[in-house]
Amino acid sequence: MKVHKRFYVAVLVSLFITAISIFSSNEALAMAQTQTFSKITYRHFSGTGTFIVGKDIRPGTYRTRVASRYCYYARLRGFSDTVDDIITNEITDVSTIVTISARDRGFQTSNCGTWTQDLSAITKSKTTFADGTYIVGTDIKPGTYRMRKSSSDCYYARLRGFSGTIDDIIANDITSGRAIITISARDKGFYSERCGTWTRV
Repeated sequence: MKVHKRFYVAVLVSLFITAISIFSSNEALAMAQTQTFSKITYRHFSGTGTFIVGKDIRPGTYRTRVASRYCYYARLRGFSDTVDDIITNEITDVSTIVTISARDRGFQTSNCGTWTQDLSAITKSKTTFADGTYIVGTDIKPGTYRMRKSSSDCYYARLRGFSGTIDDIIANDITSGRAIITISARDKGFYSERCGTWTRV
């Protein structure tokens, strides 16, 4: 049986068009998936567990906008479940703030409620506030503050950042007396626990 060359050409062209069509469909699907992923902001997350940074949550600064008793969190460099993989951790009963680095592998949390990148003010007054973690200039104003009354085992710290590491502590103290502290306009944050109410003098 004699087959014309024209038939082979037609078949090849048909296969080529089909291949291009499949490639284009897959490429379009991949682009759609990429665009969908890029729209995910991960501005809020909650629950007890361990999250993978860059996959489950984005790096950045997060806060708990309300206090939660026995809130625990840890920034992780790995998932071995050993102390060596903990970059920093904390247990607190007050609202808190943490900056998760793009170099972190994971973030573990329990009993903290919702973490959010909404860093707007959580205080009603910027010159009188109770225990918590605050952003200077947003939640509270710089200035000199005094505790309203003595409080047992009051702990407070002026912060240059929210990494949760000792490097971000400018100054701190534990006192049972009535403390006075000057918060600078250059400070990033202020942390207070078991201190009661602070008022600017």
